[in-house]
Amino acid sequence: MDNNKNYNSNYNSNYNFDFINDTTKLDKTEIDKTQIDKTIDKAQKYSDLKDTTNLINLNPLKLDYFLDSYKIEKELEFKGAEADYYLISDKNNNQYFLKLYRKGFKPKLEILKRVQELYQEFPQYFINIISYGYDKNTQRYYEIQEYIKHGNLLEFYKNKDITIDDLKLILKHINEALNVLHKKNIIHRDIKPQNILVRKDNPIELLLTDFGISSLNEEDVSKIITTHFKGTIAYSAPETFSNYFGKEIDYWALGMVLLEIIQKRHPFENLSQQVIMNQIFTKGVLISDNIDEKIRKLLRNLLNRDYSRRWGYEEVNKWINDEEVIDYVEEDIEQYKKVKIEDWLREGFTEKSAREWMKVIDDPKIAIIFKEEGFSVSEAKEWIEAGMKSGELASNWKNAGFNLKDAVFFEDNGLVLKKVLYFTNDLKIQLEDLKTYLEMKLDVNKIEEIINKKISLKEYVVFYDVGVKELDEIIELKEFIKEGFNIEEAEAWKENGFNLEEAVEWKINKFNSTEAKEWRENGFNPTEAKDWKIIVFNSNQAIEWKKNGFKLNEAKFFKNKGIDLKTAKQKIFTRLLIKLQSFLKDNFFK
Repeated sequence: MDNNKNYNSNYNSNYNFDFINDTTKLDKTEIDKTQIDKTIDKAQKYSDLKDTTNLINLNPLKLDYFLDSYKIEKELEFKGAEADYYLISDKNNNQYFLKLYRKGFKPKLEILKRVQELYQEFPQYFINIISYGYDKNTQRYYEIQEYIKHGNLLEFYKNKDITIDDLKLILKHINEALNVLHKKNIIHRDIKPQNILVRKDNPIELLLTDFGISSLNEEDVSKIITTHFKGTIAYSAPETFSNYFGKEIDYWALGMVLLEIIQKRHPFENLSQQVIMNQIFTKGVLISDNIDEKIRKLLRNLLNRDYSRRWGYEEVNKWINDEEVIDYVEEDIEQYKKVKIEDWLREGFTEKSAREWMKVIDDPKIAIIFKEEGFSVSEAKEWIEAGMKSGELASNWKNAGFNLKDAVFFEDNGLVLKKVLYFTNDLKIQLEDLKTYLEMKLDVNKIEEIINKKISLKEYVVFYDVGVKELDEIIELKEFIKEGFNIEEAEAWKENGFNLEEAVEWKINKFNSTEAKEWRENGFNPTEAKDWKIIVFNSNQAIEWKKNGFKLNEAKFFKNKGIDLKTAKQKIFTRLLIKLQSFLKDNFFK
């Protein structure tokens, strides 16, 4: 085999694809939906309320210096769920990478301590964490790391062809790094291209970073069970959805990373979480036939859904060194094909029907239920691939008038059919309003209280988007809106101390809440303020003219003549003085 051959795949070409583990059984893992962190893109907001439905933007932390020792050079563009990232420098202009955790988020300090120790022993494999701790100024935990100028693995190979020698070198670095971690009872849990950094480019030197969700087990690194799913789903092994986090998950993620950099795109790109999960659990990961068979063997064994037969350190090391290594997946497939059709025939399927259904689902018992519920093979395929593996459940949603997309959405958000029907039929909630409410991750248990307060779910979502969450406040603001105010105006009038009746009167006289507050504080009522404002006075000018004894018509006269207050006072004084002199002359000096 030519070691300089390129293995980049072009998805626009006409490839024949197969699925890893397409016919292997899933007796190790089951999907536990309640433990999966759902990431649903927010749906389009109501177009008729676009002026008042913008979400509140959280202001980023503005820093010039950190810990009084580091200058903030710039905030980096990429954002994480748990932290903000900055490029910083010390007084000698040495650059570093600052990871500033979000307020309230505490990293695993014991893991960070272990990583520091690992760097001292194995600096070629791990990021150098200069320091970490808690910053009282920002009230956040932080990490300061070495700055890696070559970026991450995906960026480095974005425009480069990859040879098998490149893959071997990449594998050697990562395999050894994972071996060190696992021997120290640490499971990384978030292996992805962004967490594999390129310290040197010729020859390439790779290191692991971002141990924020790593697991530490002092007893057995192969048997970690947790009650919280974390990590990046596109790189997550099937068993993680059942909260099993052994060292094998790092090797599944490694397989996904290699496949992505070879094909120049992630195999699950643009797919929803539900579809990704269904594909992993029913078919496996798609690998192009265009990839060399030696590399395909590596990938399908790293991406083996049976973690007990997934390749690990020893097998990967043999592959790198061109040694003979067992192909567990190919062995399983051949054995499975022999017994699979017999199971279907025993359940009453014809051989032809069995082969059609086997393309859709592994379990003949599931297929039977779909058939009994009246689904054709093609219909069942749509529901199963969307994540609805229960024929009875699919039938219930379908018979209730819900389309596939909506049914999967509500199931994915933990809302059963009975509850959805109660909301839509009994509480008269529009389906799209309910979906938007759920997309915003709002409390389902609060829906009845909202409706009982005579607030529609659509209204609540709009108010919530602009930061108004208390129901009584929403009710009050709704009264303002009935009088023609939008939400922002209503809040402003309330904040400036106006009740609805007062706000209406001032608004009729063409004042906004800020102007109205100024005029009222200077003693003007709305009508009087309007008259003075027409003469192009602001409230402070008007009060000065009034304090100096000028009536509205007098002030208007001088204003129209272009005469300021000081000059007007002088003219009035002079005029009064002349009148006084005339009076005295006529009455006392005849």
